[in-house]
Amino acid sequence: MPTSPGQLLVYGAYGYTARLLLPKLREQGVEFVVAGRDRARTEAIAREFDVPGRVFSLDRPAEIDRGLRGASTVLNAAGPFMYTTAPIIRACLRERVDYLDLSGEVEPLSQVADAGPAAREAGLMFLPAIGFDVVPSDCLAAHVAKRVPNARRLTFYVSASNLMSHGSGVTLAEHIGIPVHTRRDGRLEQMRMRMQMRWADFGSGYRPVVAVSWGDLVTAYRSTGIPNIEVYFEATAFRLAAVTINQYWGWMLRATAANEWFHRYADMLPEGPTREERAAERCTVVVEAEGPDGVARSRIETPEAYECTADTATRVIHRVMEGERQPGFQTPSTLFGPDFVLDCEDVTRVDL
Repeated sequence: MPTSPGQLLVYGAYGYTARLLLPKLREQGVEFVVAGRDRARTEAIAREFDVPGRVFSLDRPAEIDRGLRGASTVLNAAGPFMYTTAPIIRACLRERVDYLDLSGEVEPLSQVADAGPAAREAGLMFLPAIGFDVVPSDCLAAHVAKRVPNARRLTFYVSASNLMSHGSGVTLAEHIGIPVHTRRDGRLEQMRMRMQMRWADFGSGYRPVVAVSWGDLVTAYRSTGIPNIEVYFEATAFRLAAVTINQYWGWMLRATAANEWFHRYADMLPEGPTREERAAERCTVVVEAEGPDGVARSRIETPEAYECTADTATRVIHRVMEGERQPGFQTPSTLFGPDFVLDCEDVTRVDL
């Protein structure tokens, strides 16, 4: 459903990931307006790119409506998305604005998916998770699902670095006490007071992996219709400790002063990893589909997660602003197809 290009508004434009993205959008000739709740930081990024800046918080609906007015598409780059998604998508419905975001959080993505019917009725497109969460994994899931007709189970294995921006650290702190989720028979379920571990081969031998919550629990279900989905991340020491603490003691830590420690830890993190740190890392995703007709596995390798996000999001935004859109809730693979990710920089896919 092509339409004419409009105006993009980037909310949270001064965040680490958005700052990686904006120069790429400029290179692609995408016109944008920057926005955020912090006046000084918003005005600084507006001066840096010589674009209009809008300052508004998400506390009052009327203020959000004024902030979005005149835009055709909003990119929500302001995490934690558990606080920013709902007010922005409600405003998008009121102001007739397409919605994109960089989220990988399960509950916010569920909110966007639930708003899909209203978006379709209004002729709007809601396309979340256009970064590393979840473009490579979503496209790979759609590809693998085609290899196993009538698949009933989808399993993701992800190997990624522990590099973390300040914003990601805040998101981690805010999710303390929220159990790991899986999808069973089409329904999201919480995995309480237990952990789930396996072994996975990312191409260089088997490594331990641990079950985590990940955006594909929402998006892959919409992309493939497969009702049983689990996501595992490589169990690095940091990640294993974080999941263990959260699964067994998170309920207590969320309600005590201990939670402040996690926020202080996030505050000590740098704005984000350096260019050299990002260049030294790679990410690997393996997806397995299983059904009555057999099992299929495929693997995809990408640049480091923040680098991958800047690239995939730029490509998505450029195509959307050029008019590629479909009303309702969309995922990267439902809009662009499972091979979309192969157009991205330094990405390889292999069937196993």
